[in-house]
Formats: sequence, structure tokens, C-alpha cells
Amino acid sequence: MDNFEPKIIGILCDEGAYHALDEVGETRILYPSNIMIMRTQGTSYIATSTIIELFIQGVDGIFIGDCKVDDFECFLDDYYDVKIFIKILKKLMKYMGLNEDRLYFNYFSGSDVGRIVSEISDFTDEIKEIGPIATSMENPDISTLESLYAAKCILQNFKLKAVIGKRLELITSGNEYDSKKDQRDIDDLLNKIIDDEYKRIKILLLTWKKPQSVKDLALKLKIPKQMVLEHIVTLTDRGFIIQEKIVDHTKLYKADIQGM
Repeated sequence: MDNFEPKIIGILCDEGAYHALDEVGETRILYPSNIMIMRTQGTSYIATSTIIELFIQGVDGIFIGDCKVDDFECFLDDYYDVKIFIKILKKLMKYMGLNEDRLYFNYFSGSDVGRIVSEISDFTDEIKEIGPIATSMENPDISTLESLYAAKCILQNFKLKAVIGKRLELITSGNEYDSKKDQRDIDDLLNKIIDDEYKRIKILLLTWKKPQSVKDLALKLKIPKQMVLEHIVTLTDRGFIIQEKIVDHTKLYKADIQGM
């Protein structure tokens, strides 16, 4: 796409990446004008749902530059939070069929002037190769928008936030039964939460359009009927889905907008 000029947002930590880019003016090094900069005290201050919202609004690529953990006064806890959330965002992008390379993340010192310019230039070229995001078209792809909104809902999930908030405690001190978890256990737990919530939201989206049977949902989601039924029970308990009617001895379920 020779004429494609991507829209790129740069979210840069004040003391590291932003400081490095600010020094570019004195060196007269040129970098792509496609990038619009958001300056922040630290990337941990940016809500992960904001990243998804930027994609919804038609941003083609997001460049996140954090300060190095050994520089300045970056909090170690925030450092791990950002790493985990980037991992979660990448996983969600994979679920949505969104190219994970649309999201860039790395650490920079204030002295990394040449390096940050090089990385921004390379990232811009990569986004040009990938092409425009489906939400930036004149007629946005509805399926992509639905998946992005599903991702936003997952990132607001209480259980997901609780596990992330307690991850260091679970690793170092254990739970109430003194059972410690390693990072792999935490990753497996986060993956299960994401996987379950993504399927539940897809069920809500499908049943919102029209009532669906367990068999229909299983075919569309490509998962076993028993798993669909378990998700429907959970959504029913939350008040998000109802059994609307029975047709030929088959129960049909519909998303309950009022319950949401």
C-alpha cells in the first residue's frame, strides 16, 4: 500500500522515552511525522482499555516506550504490571485476529536518542506493511469492532484485575493455604480467565443479535456443547442471559440487555 500513511500513537514515559525523543530536536535527526505523542509519568498510568479504545478509533499502530527499571525512580511493582498487561493485550489481539505487531513495547533511557528514532522509523515501516486497521475504513469491519469491545470488557473483569493485583503476593507468600504459585501458574490462571471471558462475551454478542441454542453456539465458537452450557450458567447467574423460548424441545438463549 504505497499511498498508505498510518496513524500511530506514541505513549512515552516522561523520564525515559519522551526525554530521549525530546533530545532529537537538538540532534536534527528526522523521524516519521505519522506518530502523535502522548506524554505520561509512566506507562503503568495508562489504562489497558485505553489501548483497545485507540484501536477502536482507527489508530493503526501504538508505540509504547517505558523508562528502564534501573533508571530514575520506576517502581518495580509497576514494572511487572506493565509487562503482564502487555502480555495480556498481545493475547487479546491474537484472539481478535488483530496483528500483534500493531502494538510495540520497549524500554528506553533518556540517552537513547538514536535508538528511539530508529525504533519509531522501523515500527512505522512495519505498520505500512501490515496495512490500515479494519476500524479505520470508511465502512469499519463490524466483526473487528465487536471483538475490540469484547476485549475492553475483559480488561475490566474483576477476577482478572484481582489476580494481577495479588500476583507478587501469590508468588512470594502464597494464598490462604500457604500454597505459593510460580509465574507459570499465574500465567495459566490469567490465560484461563481471558479465554473464558472472551467466549462468554462472544456468546452475549451472538445471542444479542438473535436467540441461539447451545448447539448453534458450540458450532459458531468451535467449542464443545458442555463448555457452552457452563458459560451460559455463569452468564445466567450474572443476570446477563435468559432462556427466551423453547422450539422443538430446544432451549434458545438471548442476551438480557436489562440485566447488563
